[in-house]
Amino acid sequence: VLPDSFAAQFDVVSQTANEVVVRSNQGNNNALLQYLLEHQVQIVAYKELLPTINEIFITCVQQQAA
Repeated sequence: VLPDSFAAQFDVVSQTANEVVVRSNQGNNNALLQYLLEHQVQIVAYKELLPTINEIFITCVQQQAA
């Protein structure tokens, strides 16, 4: 169970009973892990999801078009 203040500090992309996908706007993920550990959230697994080259390209094109 995530603390109530979690969504205010981190961008929750999706959440199920057993999994939370979080988008980090920070340069590293240490702050996220530290927050979870300080709030005694049990971490069973952690996997960093990096954007694909295609996702990066689309983001760049959209930013230039705006």
